[in-house]
Amino acid sequence: FQLCACNGQVGGVVSSNVSRPSSVALMQNMVRNEGIASLWRGTGIAIVTAFPSVGIYLTMYDQLKAKLVHVMNKDTMPLVAGGSARAVAVVLTNPLEVIRTRIMAERGSQGSSGWFAVTRTALHNDGFMALWRGLVPTLYRDVPFSALYWLLAEATRTRATILLSHRQKLHDIADIGQARGGEETVGQVIGVNLLAGVVGGSCASVITHPFDVIKTRAQVGRKRPGATMVALREMVSSEGWTSLWRGVGPRVLKIGPSCAIVLASYEFFKKRWA
Repeated sequence: FQLCACNGQVGGVVSSNVSRPSSVALMQNMVRNEGIASLWRGTGIAIVTAFPSVGIYLTMYDQLKAKLVHVMNKDTMPLVAGGSARAVAVVLTNPLEVIRTRIMAERGSQGSSGWFAVTRTALHNDGFMALWRGLVPTLYRDVPFSALYWLLAEATRTRATILLSHRQKLHDIADIGQARGGEETVGQVIGVNLLAGVVGGSCASVITHPFDVIKTRAQVGRKRPGATMVALREMVSSEGWTSLWRGVGPRVLKIGPSCAIVLASYEFFKKRWA
């Protein structure tokens, strides 16, 4: 889904006069022209990118949350902790994100050029700073995304935990005539965090999607990008408002489940190893 979103967003760089295919049609065209393996192009670099990015991000979020909980309102604290943690992770891992985006944006039946070839070409053509191309629009996308994501995820997680606790108490009273306290089971931890991740990730990805379009075009294009807000205005002027949400369907289908899996896995291993 990330690959389809990337190709759909980049398509506007080539031509803004041709009608854009749907996500399903885009997937069908990719399979027909490049083979089924093209849908997993860039998976290797995506995995390599995920480890440092998620590790830095979630660890910093937990640390910041522990510090800020004493000085901020617990309802708004996720906004600051989430946005700050993501900003640091983006700056440190942007070179990997640039290479991943360029690999996924490649077209052709001969397959991907490979991580090292794409990196070498980027450095040769655009210099060392090419690895930080798209950093500003990425921050525009990821910092608000992370702030909104954690605000919604924490609210969903709190509400779901309360509902589960209330349901468990009613179940215990019906069974043995008295309420019993206790920790969440592993299944409850996984279920609650899967729900929180889907809700937070899906909603935040829709709201911040225009900046993802700008980020993708900036990282793939050879032309040096201008200011992010200028690029947004130019897209609206030349391609219409709908261009800002080009590829939003595949992105939501990718971001929602991936956020759920990451959050549930992280909390599961915290519970097991804490």
